[in-house]
Amino acid sequence: MVVHVGVVDDEFTVGALLQKKHGMEWVVFLQNPVLRDTGEAPGPADALGEIHGRVCRRRRLHDVHDFFLSREPFFMDCFDAVVHGAFKSLDESAAKSIMRARSLVVGPALWEKRCMGWTPTPQASWVESFNALGDNLGNVAMAEMISLQESEVLAAAENATGFSDFGDEGFRDGLGRLLQALEAEAELSFLGRLLARQEIQRILQTRLQVRDTLRARPEILEEAVEAPVFITGLARTGTTFLHELLTQDPRNRVPMLWETMYPAPPPETASFLNDPRIERADREIRIMDEIAPTFPTMHENAGNLPTECIFLLAQEFATDLFSGAFEIPSYSAWMSTTDKLASYQAHRGLLQLLQSRHRLDRWVLKAPSHLSQLPELFAVYPDARVVITHRDPLQVLGSLTNLMATLRGMRSRAVDYASVVWQMSLGYEMLVQRVVEQRSAGLLPEDQIFDLRYPELVADPSGSLSRLYCWLGVELPQPVLDGIESFLARRPQDKHGVHQYGFSDTGLDLAEERAKYKVYQDRYGVVSEV
Repeated sequence: MVVHVGVVDDEFTVGALLQKKHGMEWVVFLQNPVLRDTGEAPGPADALGEIHGRVCRRRRLHDVHDFFLSREPFFMDCFDAVVHGAFKSLDESAAKSIMRARSLVVGPALWEKRCMGWTPTPQASWVESFNALGDNLGNVAMAEMISLQESEVLAAAENATGFSDFGDEGFRDGLGRLLQALEAEAELSFLGRLLARQEIQRILQTRLQVRDTLRARPEILEEAVEAPVFITGLARTGTTFLHELLTQDPRNRVPMLWETMYPAPPPETASFLNDPRIERADREIRIMDEIAPTFPTMHENAGNLPTECIFLLAQEFATDLFSGAFEIPSYSAWMSTTDKLASYQAHRGLLQLLQSRHRLDRWVLKAPSHLSQLPELFAVYPDARVVITHRDPLQVLGSLTNLMATLRGMRSRAVDYASVVWQMSLGYEMLVQRVVEQRSAGLLPEDQIFDLRYPELVADPSGSLSRLYCWLGVELPQPVLDGIESFLARRPQDKHGVHQYGFSDTGLDLAEERAKYKVYQDRYGVVSEV
């Protein structure tokens, strides 16, 4: 059974979210102020009062609280069926309200029993004491001490650098939405507010410095970026491992964390391994390890390690860097509907800058987020080669949700793990289906995509790379293979400890989730691991 939901707010009206394949029992409208962040957050009964009224009349149920607890699967079906089929076509305002409504439904009261297997990642004792400094002052004082007002953040970046030319103003849209979402939705702790402000201001200062460098050296934007290799795939499917393996080939130009965080002035070959920015970036990124000492078991960070493209894409403020680290549903909804072409054009400009004084044979880049933006990627890099890693989505959901909850827990007063689970589950399903549909319809250049299954990669890394290099048409000399074997010998899989997680922690139904990925698994030969 499916409820046909229309969302009505002061700023927009959403009608007709048709679900023909599911059928439609009746129509319900969720009205303001239910979807607004004003005063105390309403509970499930308040959020879905109108749905409850109609459902009760239909099903002759009278106790709204008992109905929500006893009929939870019905409500999961109601929302998921509507959102699953219509989310991609919604405008940003509609998407925001749908996400807000759904987050109210799957709050702690409903998912408490389902998610009992998950426990928050322990944090260092100093974190609570540090956050108490802000809590004791109150929210108003914290907001004044660490401002997230757009005009103040922009002015601070200008004052710090002495520059004022931010270039194209398109980034202001994402920046403004991000700052508003952080204030209204993220429930930032004192430390979280400081981390958010520091990250945003660093990006803005970097943008100013990049613009100044390109103004002085406009020929940089004439640099050719030829046949770059992009590694992507669902998160936690071996993209980092593959990236590290390809880093062992000295011919590959792999972006290091420090140069993506501080790209201007461009790195130089002579000082690439001892640039002082390595230590700066290292100190900055390792704060996460200081907050949560077990975080290295989930993801290793260091200034001189290969990194994802999210730091390069951050220049336009349309990146998963923020939606992964903060609970900001309105920004995430905007991210799901906005065009990323400008972000990839800026990405290309940064590659041109980074290679201008340190050029190798080919760029080898990596980010799971590329998987959702393949049309934009190929539009900007028409000769790109894309490697997609594949692994059982259900095997990695437990790991991913724990990672996302841990990142948000570093920055927020509270983490709604159930909301994280729902977002990841829905997002994975939609993403997989979208990519399968794009490739089946011939919307992507299939001859420029290489599929690599995770079990094969970990069982035979050298063999997997040999096949990949053959596909790329690039020789893989024995010294490089020897270097890869040496790297593997120095890199035990669990050198930082074991990341404890499991699918059962998510509270999701295994059979229901498995059915969502049947087409994907059959098409790409992805074996089930749970």
